[in-house]
Amino acid sequence: MLACYDLNGVYRFTGGVNLVAIGCVVAGMIVWLFLGGWLSGSSALTFAAGQTLFQYISATLPSMIVAGALYVVAAKVFFAKRTMGGYPFSRTAPTIGPDVRTIEPAPEPQRP
Repeated sequence: MLACYDLNGVYRFTGGVNLVAIGCVVAGMIVWLFLGGWLSGSSALTFAAGQTLFQYISATLPSMIVAGALYVVAAKVFFAKRTMGGYPFSRTAPTIGPDVRTIEPAPEPQRP
């Protein structure tokens, strides 16, 4: 758990933000808007093909599947040669060791 707070540790990302995950979430949102955008009442978000598909597959589950599957593939491609994320498939991932900063526990309150 302490490795999550190590600024140079295996779980770091670009500026603390996992840009690959954000991109995959945006792709999932686009799928949802294509399939279920007509629910908003906006003609700009209404697609006839999406409205037809919605009757059979809805919008939420397909958008989650697309975002998740895209993340699995993108993470393996993007993080395979980098030391970000702490993924086991990263060839250069550093191990968690004694260089991880420790957080000292708060002192016990004194009782009267």
